Amino acid sequence: MALESFKASKAPEGTGQLVADSVHRFNPWDRDWAVNGLLDPGSKAAFQRLHSMFRVSGFVSGMSALLEEVMGLRLTLDPLSRGESWAPGVSRVVVEDARSGETHGTIYLDLLQRPGKFGGAALFTLRCGRR
Repeated sequence: MALESFKASKAPEGTGQLVADSVHRFNPWDRDWAVNGLLDPGSKAAFQRLHSMFRVSGFVSGMSALLEEVMGLRLTLDPLSRGESWAPGVSRVVVEDARSGETHGTIYLDLLQRPGKFGGAALFTLRCGRR
């Protein structure tokens, strides 16, 4: 697993390894540390390492289960049409009523850092020009 290799490579000098329990588990406090250690803007290798650890499908699945229970909404990853994405790694998530299947909206997730990208969390509303 990428996280195990990364944590082992960052073990304090002279120890050769981290405590076994911490190597196999991704704790909430590991997120920023791992992202900062793995990401080098513009590095394809860093993108691939990070992508292997944080699957969008797992995030969408977990959020969908939560939202369906609490709000009756379902999230579904939907393939992008040709030319719909502005950058590699963008995902489209459709928000539907869990009972009727009625579409309420679409969310585009652009989660990965890249050169020239706005830094920090952001939300931009896009509206279709057609009715």
